[in-house]
Amino acid sequence: MSTKPILKVHNLKVYYPVRKGFINLGEPQFLKAVDGVSFELNPGEVLGLVGESGCGKSSLGKALLRLQEPTSGKIELGDSDFLNLHGESLRKIRPQIQMIFQDPYASLDPRMTVEATLKEPLEAHQLWDKNEGPKALNQILDRVGISNKSLQKYPHEFSGGQRQRIAIARALVLKPKVIVADEPVSSLDVSVQAQVLNLLKEIQKEFNLSMVFISHNLAVVKYIADKIAVMYLGKIVETGSTNELYSNCQHPYTQALISAVPIPDPKIERGRKRIELRGELPSPINPPRGCTFHTRCPIAKDSCKISPPELKPYQRESWQVSCFEVK
Repeated sequence: MSTKPILKVHNLKVYYPVRKGFINLGEPQFLKAVDGVSFELNPGEVLGLVGESGCGKSSLGKALLRLQEPTSGKIELGDSDFLNLHGESLRKIRPQIQMIFQDPYASLDPRMTVEATLKEPLEAHQLWDKNEGPKALNQILDRVGISNKSLQKYPHEFSGGQRQRIAIARALVLKPKVIVADEPVSSLDVSVQAQVLNLLKEIQKEFNLSMVFISHNLAVVKYIADKIAVMYLGKIVETGSTNELYSNCQHPYTQALISAVPIPDPKIERGRKRIELRGELPSPINPPRGCTFHTRCPIAKDSCKISPPELKPYQRESWQVSCFEVK
């Protein structure tokens, strides 16, 4: 496996302007959905991006594909400065990074057949081959578990799980190097979630895909991700390998999230202590001064209210924590 990152994100920010009435007087306000996020993704690696609703996970995912233009920062996709590409240069590199959306009922055009849905990205990027194309569509459908007899069917003729398989096929048809999966199983029935997760894991290994897997479900992330980045109010507060974070996480927010994950063994589940966070998630329009987590943190001190902690290595370079109390 190559050690050179396929995706490098540095100090990425996504701010949304907030209107104040019709006249919009006074100083402009911004909702800081993503506030200075940095990470690297290696070829064939899966990064799990976790956190509560409203922490900025989906905004970050969209910014990685420039579906939402970042306010500032840098994204390197392979050897390309992705944010500085425009026009034809941007069109040529877009097939390398694709997205699987959360809701398969909304992400597929109800007026398009399966064949048209899969052909559209190929035609848009001038990659459709009328001789080899139909065979390629049959192969990709077969790989995601959909019969090629379904090519002329419409989305309403499929279940939610089948629709998500078609959405996965659409993402794969351009042969990307990176896939951003935004809560790809959260809207599916529990009985179907495991099937789609197994499919994603198999495809990721088979095609050596790099993946940013966004989810609020840590049990799902533990199953599929090689490393985890924990987000809180637009910032990454801890990142490290999945095994490290599950066995010995250091940030109090990560500890609280993991303590809430159910354990199948009833004896262990009854005996363990859950960490309850006090208060509500603060507004990203007006985040707390200093460490943004100090308003809910069980070990916060007065110094935490003054200045924000940096994301620093803990024990090794790949394991980073943003907390004054972690040495």
